[in-house]
Amino acid sequence: MATSSFRNPTQPTVNGETIGFRCAMTASRPPAESGVVLAPLDASQMLAAVVEQSKADTENDADAMSQWQTVFSDLNTALSGGDRQKALGIVVESTQRLSKHVEDQLVTATLASRLSRGLAWIQAQLSTIGD
Repeated sequence: MATSSFRNPTQPTVNGETIGFRCAMTASRPPAESGVVLAPLDASQMLAAVVEQSKADTENDADAMSQWQTVFSDLNTALSGGDRQKALGIVVESTQRLSKHVEDQLVTATLASRLSRGLAWIQAQLSTIGD
């Protein structure tokens, strides 16, 4: 019989959490506070929370923060409803808006970086889904 030498050597008929990994079919989603995102909706919700936290930073413009809250509310609605094209349009428009906000110094560099990377990831995920 073959044995696995990666991590913990074990027979192929053995299962359980003691052998160093879990089957994807039995694993649960990571907790929200872990920061691990698995889908565009997860990322959008996380970015919405980042915007909410960033409102307290006086270097971020209050009107800009309100606009970003609306963006992520609309994006969450589109993603929850399965409207990929609308969600993709919101992401593309938001990326352009972010460039303008950075240029006008309405958001901090840290927030801009997080939003930019998050939106790029969401866009890449939505772009790879077939029609």
